[in-house]
Amino acid sequence: MKNKDKSIKKDNPLISDVSDCQKLSKNHQNDDSSNFDTKSLVLGDPITLDQIQRKVSYLIMDEYNRIICIDKKHFLSSTRQAFVGSEKKYSKDIMPLLFNDNPLKKSAKIYGRKDKDLFNLFSDYTSKSWSYVYFAPPNYTSSDYLITFKAVPVSSSSQEAKYKLVWDNNGTEMYLCCNGKNDSWSWLYVSSTESSIFTFFNYTIRGVHLVNILMSIWPKINFPPIISDDKKYLTMTEDILKRIYNDSGLKYYIWTEDVFDCDDFSHIYKGQACKDAYAQSEDYGYAIGIILGKKGKEIHATNVFVDRYLHVKIYEPQAGKIIDAKDWEYTALFVSI
Repeated sequence: MKNKDKSIKKDNPLISDVSDCQKLSKNHQNDDSSNFDTKSLVLGDPITLDQIQRKVSYLIMDEYNRIICIDKKHFLSSTRQAFVGSEKKYSKDIMPLLFNDNPLKKSAKIYGRKDKDLFNLFSDYTSKSWSYVYFAPPNYTSSDYLITFKAVPVSSSSQEAKYKLVWDNNGTEMYLCCNGKNDSWSWLYVSSTESSIFTFFNYTIRGVHLVNILMSIWPKINFPPIISDDKKYLTMTEDILKRIYNDSGLKYYIWTEDVFDCDDFSHIYKGQACKDAYAQSEDYGYAIGIILGKKGKEIHATNVFVDRYLHVKIYEPQAGKIIDAKDWEYTALFVSI
């Protein structure tokens, strides 16, 4: 973007009023975000995009260590402006993003969820020179405004994990950009004459934050407490869960009282998850563990995990099924991750 208060076209289909960006700029300048939890994320080494997988969330960072974020709900419409912000000030606005294909191989759609809503990335108008970038629901407007990016390596080295993101805007190459080297945030925009450099990271969380997430679901958990042994964890996806289940061989076992029952299923599944992280050469273990719960006189053991959107869910290894933690009918007694 050229500057923060640049006027917006009034016929922009994604903005309800031409002054919205000026209002948002003021809101960010006055936003006291210093009390946000700044210890939730762990950024390891940047990944090369040949490692990108579908249905897996990533964090995208610009060359000034600011992460792509989604703005708060300032609009009357359901659109929300895209920006880059420092983790220190904008950790609660960080947007984990997914790709529908590998952007090294072909143009890929970028999407993500926030506040349970699904968003795609759009240009606010089809200018061939530059345009602001917004998050909006998938069918919000014409597909002409939908942005798909192809990643262009900055270096010819296969080990260099820095990229430019280019959008083919009906024959015009436009690059994802941000400015403000000394600012804690900047709006995202696309430009045919400028470009910015981005790096990609797996979405991981610290052990202490993982415990806090679990405690938010079960605040009255009794002694012994929630146990988290590792400092860092890689959040889960359904594809990873299914792979672990298939590799565990648990579908061939039948519950047998006092021989092979719920605690045995959950321990084997957790063990297979550890083996899978090792086999995949992951930097961290998965955010999945064993939970013990009580319903009346019944005690039940199963698995609990945190997904890419930091939602807590129960995985039942006896059936290979997933349910939301809030819908689990047992009172949690113990968790070990």
